[in-house]
Amino acid sequence: MQDNIAPPALRKNQAALTQSMTDMIEIIEHAIDREMERDASPAGLANASVIALCNVLGGTAVYLPRPTALKRMERDRQIFKAYIEGVPIAETLKKHKICSQTYYSIIKKQRHSLRLQTTVNGHVSD
Repeated sequence: MQDNIAPPALRKNQAALTQSMTDMIEIIEHAIDREMERDASPAGLANASVIALCNVLGGTAVYLPRPTALKRMERDRQIFKAYIEGVPIAETLKKHKICSQTYYSIIKKQRHSLRLQTTVNGHVSD
């Protein structure tokens, strides 16, 4: 097996992790959006976010990756968003300090993940 190709079980776990993190981000964004109308203080926003996560995930075991994995996932999400929006490749490469091979690898993985989400959910969620 080549080093750069993850076994199917690992790819499945990575896809699930990506979806879990995306779900948690959406939960927090929604909680912050609601709370901004009431109490925009950092404490109020943090409290609303934790409560929202507990409401959805309470009682379940949740794996939280290391910050480097989260940063990479966010970077990849931003790169894919730029790709969808038609941002020139050279601009994205410079902004994220990556090579074109990494760029195309990220786009391929993100497109695959989007297809999986579409297949599972029947539609693409924002």
